[in-house]
Amino acid sequence: MTQKRGCLDTDRIEIAKSVDYIKKTLGIQINSKIQLAYENGELPNLVSYEKVAQPELDIPAIEKMIISCQAHLNFPVQYYDIYRSCRFTRLAILLAKKLPRIISHTTHYLPVLEKLTSVSTLDSFESTLFELFVAEKYSRLDIVEDLVFLEPSETLTPDLKMVLDKNDFYVECKKMDRKNNFISKLRNSVCNLVNSTLRKFIIANISCVIELELAEDPEKISKQEFEIACFSALKNNKSVETKNFSIKLKKLLPYACKELFLVPSPKFYYERYDYEDGYEWQGIVYNYSEVDPRKSNPKGETNWHGDITPDCAVKWKVTNQKTIQKCKRLNYSNVFKGLEQLQSHGVHSALHVWTERDHSIGHRQNNLLDFLKRLQTNSKDIFSWIVFNETILETFINGGFSILEHAHCISGPSSKKTSPVYNVFVDGQKSVGPELFGIGSEEV
Repeated sequence: MTQKRGCLDTDRIEIAKSVDYIKKTLGIQINSKIQLAYENGELPNLVSYEKVAQPELDIPAIEKMIISCQAHLNFPVQYYDIYRSCRFTRLAILLAKKLPRIISHTTHYLPVLEKLTSVSTLDSFESTLFELFVAEKYSRLDIVEDLVFLEPSETLTPDLKMVLDKNDFYVECKKMDRKNNFISKLRNSVCNLVNSTLRKFIIANISCVIELELAEDPEKISKQEFEIACFSALKNNKSVETKNFSIKLKKLLPYACKELFLVPSPKFYYERYDYEDGYEWQGIVYNYSEVDPRKSNPKGETNWHGDITPDCAVKWKVTNQKTIQKCKRLNYSNVFKGLEQLQSHGVHSALHVWTERDHSIGHRQNNLLDFLKRLQTNSKDIFSWIVFNETILETFINGGFSILEHAHCISGPSSKKTSPVYNVFVDGQKSVGPELFGIGSEEV
């Protein structure tokens, strides 16, 4: 395992300052009862991504971000979602860094900030954040003047207008959904396939970890077939391979710890199941029977545990290349819509597209090359640049967080030079050669 950089005390200080600045600047007030209820586990899905779990309350997404950040600052709390804290603390730090320049170097930003503070879904919230982040990056350029946010209208309207190199220049920002519908369906199908077998292991007082490689859509595999294979692997102490999948099963000793441990968390997953988020395996499904007399608040949930006796997990990945490509697929209709919005306002323009990478399924070079081929076929689109801003959010075993970014740029018919803006999330302009288009540099 490669050692990873994590959060330091200075990072916590920066998070606290960022939260305070955002609240004061945007006039955000957090209901202390909601904050306490979340930390006590009474609202465990409050800050969840809606495609994963529906939040218990309908509150603005920016409040969810601040509540999650505050729970991180109040750590340890009875209920702590380390994965949501990673995402929200990184975005809060970025917003606090970029807001002062947005306010001082752009015009007509107030409607955008009003939208930022009012939308409740995380996709809408992050789309608005992306628009602000892109605007802030362009505002740093000496060749940019009069940067203004454009009001949405019934006609196709870009997000930003500016004077760049003495030409009117337009920018449109598109955020792809964090997970496409196929990935969400795939994960649900895997859970549905394995959960009943895991429960039978728990009832039989057996702790184990199962490695599942899927050569076929999990919906086409019966629960009975999977269960028979798992108990065969347990009985014969060897792997089982079928036409549709293969499994390896390893029995585990009972897991107990003198101190409470966080479940789920990267540390628990690695130490117990040798699993790291976003690397060899695409996901993990776990089940356990928890006996812990130290629970202090029976009214709310806790994800801190003492003894887990017994526990089981399935680490899974897809090996079928067609299925992997479906996981990587992007909604290109949304990209072409963005180009259409720009086309209606002239030839000097840029489209920025925010995508996210999952380490376990790798880069999207083939997908982006396919898009480039479609773009060349559809030769009516005239633009200066398209930049795919691809982010990777990582939660480390030691509890630390990071955000990485790869920028993949396509120069269009009206460009006379390379794009003046590549990365918008992290500082530092990094352009890579054509052989790394869609992959990105490892030196980020």
